[in-house]
Amino acid sequence: MKRLIVFAALALACIDAAAQSDSTSKKHDKLSEIEVLSLPSHKKKSAVPESLFDYDLLSYSGYGLLRVKKENFSTKMLGHYEVFSNILEGRVNPCDWMSVNLGLDIAWKGFRSDSCVFALDSNKDLQILNPEQAGGPFDSYNSYLKCFNLAFPLTVRFHGSHFSARLGAQAEWNIYSWTVTRTKKDNYRGKDTYKRTNLNALSYSLIAGINYYGVGVYFKYSPSSCPIFSSENAKFGYTSFGIVLGL
Repeated sequence: MKRLIVFAALALACIDAAAQSDSTSKKHDKLSEIEVLSLPSHKKKSAVPESLFDYDLLSYSGYGLLRVKKENFSTKMLGHYEVFSNILEGRVNPCDWMSVNLGLDIAWKGFRSDSCVFALDSNKDLQILNPEQAGGPFDSYNSYLKCFNLAFPLTVRFHGSHFSARLGAQAEWNIYSWTVTRTKKDNYRGKDTYKRTNLNALSYSLIAGINYYGVGVYFKYSPSSCPIFSSENAKFGYTSFGIVLGL
């Protein structure tokens, strides 16, 4: 009987010791887990991007001044301008520092001249005339030419954490254009408006830009060999320089 009592006491002591050991082990595991979670992560930057394909809506918008390469155009700083905004941009990311981008932009261009007159002939072709050819001389006059198009920029973008650069080209689908001319002669003020100017369906430009913290500058060159307007009299190229907000 005494042996049974001693054996039972030893068994209870062993069970209690095992339970205490298991509890201590669980506490140690929990402490180790907390320590691991609290350690700072030193994850190595991978050359492979998180997503190969990506897209953005309303990625950027910009404003630029144009320099027209044609005689008789206004050379004033604010004589010609363009405004554009991105609608959609798709990207292919072969690595985390470079992407290939194809976008869809809406663009608006305005041209102004105080040395020639914009008009349309009977075929709706744009004509750039001297004041005398348009009924002058005038005491004063201003002629405006405006154009709306959709642009499809294809660019390669190189980027770091805050700095990026783009290089590429864009096709422009010219949709609508019109001219407005205001004249003054012998106290008479006139205004002539011509709508739906004939356009080349497509023109193209070369583009480049740099960006830092979401603010950047861009440069664009559009050659006269592929102009906006279809008439021989109105073939001109231009360069553009301006600011961009966004990617």
